[in-house]
Amino acid sequence: MLYGASSLTQMSAAQLDLKPVMTLQTALIAVHPRCKGDAIGYGGDWRCPEGMPVGVAAIGYGDGYPRHATSGTPYW
Repeated sequence: MLYGASSLTQMSAAQLDLKPVMTLQTALIAVHPRCKGDAIGYGGDWRCPEGMPVGVAAIGYGDGYPRHATSGTPYW
């Protein structure tokens, strides 16, 4: 709760009137065109559902993003 997040499963941060105390910002450092089926990310876990541009954000494990975070971990 010190960082603005609820540790209680039955109550959200909003219900407890908790506010975030910090933000995380980064830059988009590249955009690459990718084809349908191209593997993306560490380990190639995600595949492009169609041809699309894919951006590379300048952030990773060395910046404090937890390496054990599972695919689909929310960010906002």
